[in-house]
Amino acid sequence: MKRLFTLLFLLMGLSLYAVESVRQTNVDGYDRIYYVFTPSSFNANEQYSAMIVLHPLGMSAETFMSRFNPQAISDKNNTVVVFPEALDEQDSEIISAINALKKANALPAGAGTEKVWGAGARISLDDIKEMAGALAPMLSMMYKGIVAAGYAELNKNVDDIKFLNTVISELQQNYSVGNTIYMAGASMGGAMTYRYAYTPNNIVSKIAVISGFVSAGTDTTHALAKPLCVFHSINDEVVNYMGGLFNGPIAQSVQSIATKNGCSSYVSMPIPDTKDDGITIFKAEYTCNQGQEVCFYLADNASHYEILNKNDNDLDYVEEVEKFFFNKQSSDNKDVKQTTITLYPNPATDELYCSAEKGEYEILNLIGQRCMKGELSGGSISISQLKEGEYIFVLQTEEEIIRTHLVVKK
Repeated sequence: MKRLFTLLFLLMGLSLYAVESVRQTNVDGYDRIYYVFTPSSFNANEQYSAMIVLHPLGMSAETFMSRFNPQAISDKNNTVVVFPEALDEQDSEIISAINALKKANALPAGAGTEKVWGAGARISLDDIKEMAGALAPMLSMMYKGIVAAGYAELNKNVDDIKFLNTVISELQQNYSVGNTIYMAGASMGGAMTYRYAYTPNNIVSKIAVISGFVSAGTDTTHALAKPLCVFHSINDEVVNYMGGLFNGPIAQSVQSIATKNGCSSYVSMPIPDTKDDGITIFKAEYTCNQGQEVCFYLADNASHYEILNKNDNDLDYVEEVEKFFFNKQSSDNKDVKQTTITLYPNPATDELYCSAEKGEYEILNLIGQRCMKGELSGGSISISQLKEGEYIFVLQTEEEIIRTHLVVKK
């Protein structure tokens, strides 16, 4: 009978090992948790990759999991899927300041003190004063630490780099995970993904960022040197595409990373519009040094929290991240011909040159308004009348093939 109970216990343990497991670890005195999904065919004698997913500000890892199908991803790609969880804000002064600004309705939607990554997200003192309005004169008395620093940084004293390294180390010890680690993050989870990937000697192979940003507290002086896939909407109401409370212009960040990664140029193409969703998506693929690829999915009319899901849109960011990590062909190229034209220089100032010498072109702003229209003649286009910014260049050739590019006017 004792042997029977022992066998039953072992069988139960094996079956539980293949599904969700909640792990707890202690880092710098903080109890931290992360959720682990292993392939149903898990074999401790095999070596696995790991896909680590970081949730947005204010959202628990468990809630964010519902956007994914972790067990299916784990089984399909024979990988370990992991959802670490951030701590609530630990600095009482930051908590007090955020609560005061929220009470005054001075903070953007989604800002709060729950489930906050130590991602280097900063709000400058000038921005705080502007938001505080009539309360600004009281800042020096109430928030001496913030005033002394010149900014407020969320969970500044929580070492989430160390937490993520601890998670990876424990995965390697307990789940047969090797050195192939993928990391994806959404919103502030995206900021944390960037910060981790910029850390020297990090253990990550590829990264993906959804509606995220490079924080002011992230050291970007050296190259990211990681394959990167970015998803963003020009209508993002939380992480503003043109720059906002926590972030600079998104396209500028992507271009800077691409340049430092050794990417010389990019080709953009529209994603086939098969659903009546009111959203247009462009994918920019950069030509980079081998192993340093950069791709950028730019959408319009998609909200921060409901960006690109397969129920409503032509493209699902979860599926595309999965394909990017595990080198599977993307569905977005069906019936789309790769453009062979190039535009240079890009960014451009007064003149834009196109390798195609004939065709009708339009230059649109990022909300789809036409700014220029004309006929190519000799491949040269004067853009001196355009304001600085980003534009979509659309070319129709004699073969009636629509070719698109993202263009930066400086």
